[in-house]
Amino acid sequence: MRLSSVIKRALFQNRLKYLTEVKNRYPEITNPDMIVKRQMERFNQIWGYCYRTLPFYQGWKEFHHLPERIDQISDLKGFPVLTKKVIQENQDRIFQQGRIKKWVSTGGSTGNPTKFPSDPQDALLTYADLYTGRSWWGIQPLDVSLLFWGHSHLFGSGIKGHLKNYKRKLSDFFLNAHRLNAYDMTVDTLKKYYEVYRRSNPAFILGYTSCVYKLAKYIEENQLDQGEKNRLKAVIVTSETVTQNDVALLRKVFSVPVVVEYGMAETGVIGYSYRETWAIKIFWDSFLARIGEDGVFLVSTLSNRFFPLINYDTNDVVTVKRMHESSVLEISSIQGRKSEALKIGTIQRSYLELSGILVVHILKAYPHIFSIQFEQLNSCRIRIHLVADRILDLNEVKRYFMKELGKDYKGVDVDCVEILQAKSLLKTLAGKEGLMCLK
Repeated sequence: MRLSSVIKRALFQNRLKYLTEVKNRYPEITNPDMIVKRQMERFNQIWGYCYRTLPFYQGWKEFHHLPERIDQISDLKGFPVLTKKVIQENQDRIFQQGRIKKWVSTGGSTGNPTKFPSDPQDALLTYADLYTGRSWWGIQPLDVSLLFWGHSHLFGSGIKGHLKNYKRKLSDFFLNAHRLNAYDMTVDTLKKYYEVYRRSNPAFILGYTSCVYKLAKYIEENQLDQGEKNRLKAVIVTSETVTQNDVALLRKVFSVPVVVEYGMAETGVIGYSYRETWAIKIFWDSFLARIGEDGVFLVSTLSNRFFPLINYDTNDVVTVKRMHESSVLEISSIQGRKSEALKIGTIQRSYLELSGILVVHILKAYPHIFSIQFEQLNSCRIRIHLVADRILDLNEVKRYFMKELGKDYKGVDVDCVEILQAKSLLKTLAGKEGLMCLK
């Protein structure tokens, strides 16, 4: 017997109360000058906490001769960029020689997961930002959801692992969530997931871009009936790069808005689509975002997180939609990681640089292809891995790819491109299907 919504809301009373407080801040403060003023105040408070109480930032401030406060956001240009590599190299100081026992870990999309100190307060802060963004699309806490997610490896084995898994299932029950395994996205499994989608009639679908895309493509190519969809409000894609082609297919199949949820394990959610897919509003009350000298997206956490991140390198390249006094308030797209760029040889014995997203953009339009991954073999050759629901004529796929690529890039050497078909693609530890194939 299902618990009533009244009882469930009582269980989450504190979360819902805090969520209301956070949601109200955004309509109350809309003037850009006021937003930046609040960000400055919050940054100086958080930075003061960092260098006064956290050993890592005490040494960071001293080594880099950093000021105790900043007077304008552009002063952050004088701060060093905090990277995952720095976090990895300073684990002892950051975790205070083992005294800190709780952490979050990145999914290891670069091949090397990184641990960041965390506590339950961080989860509450992320929850409030998540449902603030979702509220912009009419989604409320406890709405029925269909989730594609991984992370089961983090539970471990033995009794503790089983208890954590049981706790996750109990939490999903309370939250009205139907969780599907993002690690298993074979064509046979998609049939089962489609049936869960039909039965659950969710208010929203949420998951890695590649997973949600595969479900949509499976429905479209098999011309499947979706049954009752009277509750579906939005499809939310997250954690992986999303392209215009992805959004077009999702809109066509599900007939609801497509929403981008932008964030990462170490920061929580940073921004959410607002009114349209490609207007991703930064949660300016929780993050101060800037563009670094090399064009990368930098964030500083403004909320009371256990281990704040100051001038942190997200490794993402973004397109800015709205900025005020060097504070990024809205972005129009996340173009991908700096590392997801390719060099490909030309018939003139030179090479071109192109975005890995272009490879995905071209091949996702080809019939029956569900997933694409690529790897740089050497300085000018690439190998593309494909997953499809049937055996493909790879010579025909390559001809198509080279023809489409030639519309933007002339003189590419056909011998510098290799295409293979696989049953599945390599995933990160978190279950993400990264574009770059790291072996």
